[in-house]
Amino acid sequence: MPWLAVEAKSSETTPVKAWRKFLPQLNCQHAIQLVGKEGFCRKYKEEGRELLVASASRILPYFV
Repeated sequence: MPWLAVEAKSSETTPVKAWRKFLPQLNCQHAIQLVGKEGFCRKYKEEGRELLVASASRILPYFV
């Protein structure tokens, strides 16, 4: 079972509409939307789940 959904966008700093459809299907409680905009970080609630929209350069070092 997946535990984290990840989406990458070049500039969309608001949650993409696809989250509403796919998060319930994936049954993930957490999701990250990586964006190219530097210094961006904002939390959202989407379909009762936590969604973090943040700069790729800020988040990806935590996965290395």
